[in-house]
Amino acid sequence: MINPLRDRLIAYDVSLDKLDVKIKRDSASVLGDLDQLADGLLYAQLSKYEPFPLPLSIFEMKKADLRYRSSVVAHKSFLDTNNVMLRLSFLGEKLKYVNRLDSLAKKLLERDLAKEGENYQHFITKS
Repeated sequence: MINPLRDRLIAYDVSLDKLDVKIKRDSASVLGDLDQLADGLLYAQLSKYEPFPLPLSIFEMKKADLRYRSSVVAHKSFLDTNNVMLRLSFLGEKLKYVNRLDSLAKKLLERDLAKEGENYQHFITKS
């Protein structure tokens, strides 16, 4: 893999990890930060080499987890309400994020991580 692209993969992963720390530390939604972090160019460049690269699958899993936890933090007050419709609405949104996480996790488990890990050894060891 090309060195600048490898460095961008690591930098993107570090940025996602910083959002993870932020949501844990501040108990605040990071959806806005996540939207600003979107890097379509990185995805396009890496997809030139293979259709579903391992790092992008990992990034999608991390982003889905951040979206889920951001939703939980943003709607924390909904759990304390007596308004059943409001709680039901939140649970529907929560279920959407959990289903996305489940789908991505299943896809990752179906991959030959040992073989694919050889192609992304630098990414695995540095991130």
